[in-house]
Amino acid sequence: MINHSHDAITNQHLLNQIYQYAAIVGIPVFLFGLMINIFILYIFLSDKQFKKTSYRLMCVSIVSDIMSTITSLVTYALIATQHLEYDDGALMCRLALFFVFVSFGISMMNLCLIGIDRYFIIVKPLSTFYLIYKNYILVIGEISIWSIVVMTNIPTLHFVSVYHNDTMLCDIPNINLSVSTFFVIHAIIIFVIPTLFILTIYGKIIAFQKSYRRPGESTQQERLEEQMKNKRFIKMLLWISTSYIIISWPFSASLVGMAVTQQSVRM
Repeated sequence: MINHSHDAITNQHLLNQIYQYAAIVGIPVFLFGLMINIFILYIFLSDKQFKKTSYRLMCVSIVSDIMSTITSLVTYALIATQHLEYDDGALMCRLALFFVFVSFGISMMNLCLIGIDRYFIIVKPLSTFYLIYKNYILVIGEISIWSIVVMTNIPTLHFVSVYHNDTMLCDIPNINLSVSTFFVIHAIIIFVIPTLFILTIYGKIIAFQKSYRRPGESTQQERLEEQMKNKRFIKMLLWISTSYIIISWPFSASLVGMAVTQQSVRM
């Protein structure tokens, strides 16, 4: 009995050291990411070349990423510098995962809003409806994104916690039917719907770019330049779409897996 208790204490001490070392390694990475995001935001806000609507929408994603990065920095700093009690660890995990999930959702859904703006500018440039109501559409869309993402992630403040013998492992200790249902709905709202939307809207833009021909006469050099410009634009859209799916898939798949098996990370 004494040996078992001693082994448990030893294992917990080893886990705490692993958490602290991982946090120490992660802090410079997040600090570098924070500086990069702040630098990009400064350029977008100060340079006149980035005054277009799409860049303004990208600024929202950057601000969201900055929020997530600062949250991660604070969390890692707490883990690296002190051992947390149960209540402190639970509060840290709830707030950290809430802000990270919100930031992630806002950034990803904002790609959908950027896609809408690009679609009307490229495919439907003469749309009277969009020309008149563009500002209203984008403002209402941005407010809707923040509202949906925040409300969708509020339950994480209740579900997320830690363990009494491991106060730095953020997990969902008790997964029942309601928690599983939440995970499935969360994955649909944050991943499935935006993914299908972004693939559809960018697919239409790419198809239009491939088939588009400038009206009137054009020289061979102008046609080649136009084709190269279209290729670069298509590659950028493909990179955005692919990055979105790659980044989002493991996170959403893990949530759905936990929902189906009703088992937490520790189990």
